[in-house]
Amino acid sequence: TSHLAILLEGSYLERVGSAVRFCLPGDAAYYKPDVLHENIFGRRFGRCLNFEYPQDLSPPEPCRSDAVCVPADIARLIATEGRERERSAPGWVAAARRRIDADPTTSLGRLADVLCVHPSYLARSFRRAYGVSVGQYANVRRLRSSAAMIVQTDAPLGEIALRTGFYDQSHLSNAFG
Repeated sequence: TSHLAILLEGSYLERVGSAVRFCLPGDAAYYKPDVLHENIFGRRFGRCLNFEYPQDLSPPEPCRSDAVCVPADIARLIATEGRERERSAPGWVAAARRRIDADPTTSLGRLADVLCVHPSYLARSFRRAYGVSVGQYANVRRLRSSAAMIVQTDAPLGEIALRTGFYDQSHLSNAFG
């Protein structure tokens, strides 16, 4: 049967053919019945919400037999939730998020200095707007950057760790857990 998987908690690497991607909470994928995939979990387990569909259900477009894709209605739901949070966030909090997106190694103190607010006020406002701490959000961005570099380059893990804000290769490996 085909199925839709939404990662609720944890993280894992997913392999479909030669493509590899790093999955974090909120990521969703639609799998056609004839597509083989492998989920590689670290020491910590992940929790997924899976929806199985009858085998004759046509996959949402633009799925290909070798692709992982998200049904349009689920993608819209996820995207809408993000836009709603973004709209409810004060402009300076949204600016903080954009700065983290651009440089996930930026510290809370440095971010607060640039935005001319107290660090604890920034931390409270960011959590209220996005449901996660500044550190959690930055860590997810650093992990995504690391995963992309691991998959797309031949750079040594130690170098990738340093370039993405981790202390060393061990720190990076433990973060993937």
